[in-house]
Amino acid sequence: MARLVLGWGWVPLVSALAWFATVLALLIIWLATGQPKYRGNEPDLIYISNVGAAYQWLFILGAVVTSLFFILTLILDRHLRYRDRLPSSKRTRARVDAILAIIFGTTASACLILLTIYDAWDHSTIHWALTLGFMASLVLSAIFTVLQSRWLRKDHPDVKDLKRNFIVKMLVVLLSIALALTMLGFMWVCSPLGPEAPEGEAAAESYQNSPTCNHRRSISAGCEWAVAFLTAVYIATFIVDLVPAHQGSSQGVPQPGETVDDVDLEGNRRFGRGNRVAEMGTSNRTLV
Repeated sequence: MARLVLGWGWVPLVSALAWFATVLALLIIWLATGQPKYRGNEPDLIYISNVGAAYQWLFILGAVVTSLFFILTLILDRHLRYRDRLPSSKRTRARVDAILAIIFGTTASACLILLTIYDAWDHSTIHWALTLGFMASLVLSAIFTVLQSRWLRKDHPDVKDLKRNFIVKMLVVLLSIALALTMLGFMWVCSPLGPEAPEGEAAAESYQNSPTCNHRRSISAGCEWAVAFLTAVYIATFIVDLVPAHQGSSQGVPQPGETVDDVDLEGNRRFGRGNRVAEMGTSNRTLV
C-alpha cells in the first residue's frame, strides 16, 4: 500500500529512515548507558564517531543501507526526469548539475561507509579525513541538486511543488553548511594544531581536557549530531521529488503499449512531452 501511494518515493524514504534510525539509536544508547566517556579525553557531549566506534556493527549497517538507497535515489531522480516522468529541463547546465550531484553523492556514500569501518579510535586520522570527505562531497552534491532544482523551477513556473522543494532543500543545505563549519571550527581550535594549543604532548593533552576546550568540543559534537539529523531531512526531501512520477503515470504520461489517444495530452504537456507529440503528429502512434 505504501509503495502504491509513494511510488518511487519509497527509495529515499528507506534511506532517510535508515540514517535517522541509526543516529537516533546511537544517541539513545549513549544516553541510556549513562552518557559514558569511552576515552579519557572525550568532551561531555561526545561525537557520533566515538559512539559509532563503540557500536560499530550498528554504525556500519546503518551507513550501508543509507548509502545504497541514497545513490539509487539520485539515479532514479535523473532517470525519471530523462524519461519525462518528472518535470525535466533540456538545459545543458541542468543535466550537468544532475550528473555532478550523482558523482558527489556517490563519493559521499563511499566515504560514509568507509568512515564507519575505519573507526575514530583505531584509525583516527583516516576516520576524520573520511568524515571531512563525506561532509564536503555531500554538500557539493546538495549544491548541484539545488542548482538543478533552480533550472527546473525556471522551466516549469506553473509547477508549484518545484518552488517549494527548491526552497526547502536550499534552507537545509545552508543550515547544514553553517553547522558543519561551526563543528570544524570548534574542533580545530582545541586540536593540537589549534592556535591556542601549547607545545608538548603532555601540555596539549592537558589543554584538550580543560573546561574551556571541553565546552568548545561539546558544542562541536552537538553540531555534528545536528548535521547528522539534518542529513536525514535532506534525503527525505527527495520523497516529494519522486512521488509525482507515480502520480504522473496515471495523469496523462503515456505508458509502454499505450497510444496517445488513450491518455490526456494536457497531462503530458505538464511534463513537457505533449508538445513534442503534437508537433510530430503522432496522435495515433503506439509508444513503446
